[in-house]
Amino acid sequence: MRTRNLNLSHLSFVISLSFVIWILSFAFCEAKSIWNGNHHINVVALTFDDGPKPEFCNYILDILDRYGAKATFFVVGREAQENPDIIMRMEDSGHEIGNHTYSHMLVKDVPVGEALSDIQKCSEVIYNITKKQPKYFRPPGGGNNKGIANGLKKMGLKNVYWSLNAVDYIETTPGYEVPEDYKAMAKELSKRIVDKVSPGSIILLHNGSEQTVMALPFILSELKNKGYNFITVSGLMEEKI
Repeated sequence: MRTRNLNLSHLSFVISLSFVIWILSFAFCEAKSIWNGNHHINVVALTFDDGPKPEFCNYILDILDRYGAKATFFVVGREAQENPDIIMRMEDSGHEIGNHTYSHMLVKDVPVGEALSDIQKCSEVIYNITKKQPKYFRPPGGGNNKGIANGLKKMGLKNVYWSLNAVDYIETTPGYEVPEDYKAMAKELSKRIVDKVSPGSIILLHNGSEQTVMALPFILSELKNKGYNFITVSGLMEEKI
C-alpha cells in the first residue's frame, strides 16, 4: 500500500512538473513576441490583418494618406497574389507589409511543417511583388507554439501581437446588416480605441470590414488631437530602443 502511495505521489509530481515545463516553454516563446512599443513616447502602430480586399483596402489607404498616417498590413498571401497593385500601393505609400500566412490558416492547429511552409509561401509572394522580405509575422487567431516560433526565427520573422484589439471582425454577425448598424458599430469601435489607447500601443484592426472604414477617420482625428503619431511596427521598435 505504501509503495502504491509513493507511485501515485511520483506520478502526480511528474504530471505537475510537465505542466510547469509546458507553461514555461509557452511563456518563453511568447516573451520573444512583440506586444507593444515604448510606453513613454506618443506613438502608436495601426495594424491591419487580412486582405488586401480591394473593396475595403483602397478606402483605408485613402484615409491613411489623408491623415499622413503610416500603418503595417499583415496580408494573406493568396489575396496579395490576386491584388499585387494594392500591395505596391501600400509599399509606395510608405506602409509596412507583414506576413499573415498564405492561406489564413490557424497555424497552431496544423503540423509545424505545414504551418511553416504556408508562412514561407506568403513571404515569397510578398517578396515577388515588393522585392523586400517581410520582417514581421502575425498568426491568424493569435495562436502560436514553440515549433513555429523556432521556424520564424530561422526565416528572419518576428512574431507580432497587439496590445489593443478593436474587435472589428464581427460585421457578419446576424443583426448587423443595415447601414445604421454599421454606424453604431463604428462608433463603438472608435470609442473602444480612443478611450483605451496608450503610448506605444499596437492596435489590431482588420482589412475587410465596413465598420473599420467608417471608424478610421474618427480614430485618426481623435488620436491626433491627443498628440499621437502613427508609425509602422518597425518604427515602433526603433522608438522602443
